[in-house]
Amino acid sequence: GSAIFLGGWQFPLGDDWGWGWQRVLTLIKSLIMIMLIFWVRATLPRLRMDQLMSFCWKALIEVSFALLLVNGLFLFHEWPQEILAIVNWVGAILFLGGIYLRAARKPSTKNLVGSYKHAEVPNP
Repeated sequence: GSAIFLGGWQFPLGDDWGWGWQRVLTLIKSLIMIMLIFWVRATLPRLRMDQLMSFCWKALIEVSFALLLVNGLFLFHEWPQEILAIVNWVGAILFLGGIYLRAARKPSTKNLVGSYKHAEVPNP
């Protein structure tokens, strides 16, 4: 993960300190990524497969089609990449805000079949 997402052996400020420090830096970046992944997996609740499939079909498919359309329009009309980056960031923020609002909303009781009634047990 550190080689792909965090620049691998390259220092954040651009200085080159030699192979020894580059190996140490790559190891530190890898350990930070591993700790971050373990932390996120331990704190978030586990999702069932049906929940993941529902989220993918209801949210991610529409968002991916919208991003595909926007990126295609930008490539076709040769608009600047900075505008595309701004549009993608705004779309991501709106998407995450929609997920947050949906999660904060109280569940409706219309979908519930009925309340559970306890069976009456006769007294002996």
